[in-house]
Amino acid sequence: MEPTASLVFGQMKFFKSGNVFEIQSYIKAQKKMYNNLVEAIVERSNGKLDEATVRSWKAKHMTAQDAFKLGLCDEVLDFPKAVERSNKPEHHVHMNGAFAKDGSVYDMQIGVHNWLEDGTNDGRPMRVFLTSWGGTVVQALSLYGLLCEAQRMGHHLTVQVLGEAYSSAIWFPTCALGSGEVLIDKLARLMFHAPSTEVDCDLDDADELLSVEFGVYNQTCELLMRASGFNQQLLDERRSRADAELRRAEGIGGHLFAPLFGGRRAAPPTAPAIGSCDGRVM
Repeated sequence: MEPTASLVFGQMKFFKSGNVFEIQSYIKAQKKMYNNLVEAIVERSNGKLDEATVRSWKAKHMTAQDAFKLGLCDEVLDFPKAVERSNKPEHHVHMNGAFAKDGSVYDMQIGVHNWLEDGTNDGRPMRVFLTSWGGTVVQALSLYGLLCEAQRMGHHLTVQVLGEAYSSAIWFPTCALGSGEVLIDKLARLMFHAPSTEVDCDLDDADELLSVEFGVYNQTCELLMRASGFNQQLLDERRSRADAELRRAEGIGGHLFAPLFGGRRAAPPTAPAIGSCDGRVM
């Protein structure tokens, strides 16, 4: 598993209307699927979990490290090591807008994955042009993990923030921390905040369901703390603010982003049109 990955398991929720016999059949099928999942988790844990414990989980969040300790994965991968930049042509990926629409995120994942699988691209450096106001945590982390894998495969990664890196988008520069290069445009703005969600459940279940959101939030805070300018005290001070926005100058001046971005300012961008995802700058 990627170090940023997580697992969530709990009792199934469903809504169905129609013929009562069809609903009954649907419930039986769902229960069978749930029982199979419980059995598989218990078996995989090799004695570390029992059936009663797994069935008690209404909404259980596990980090990759938690899953490893419970025997639910074989290995948690390290963050990428430093990758030397080659002289081969640089491949460009443009992350624009929000990580919210499944289709567009999947298309980007497939595009990057296919490029990585093409042997003719071995050793080519990759540059990610980033301007995004964030989006869905799961979608953003799936792309983050793919960029980690690109570096493990020997591709030097440059993350260049062109405009905004808000919410979940602010994590992406940490992907190249210590392994690649991060550039931030002079006028770029960055923002982080606690996640928002909706909870619709029985009062007795509220704390457990909300713990999933806190689990994901704590995981993503660890990404920011990979830069020495971020620490738990800073995050605690700002989590009550709806939007903790920082201009690049404020971040560098306050030494929040300087360890991450090295105080570097990107050259004026000459990126292709929004939505492009090809291998060359026009």
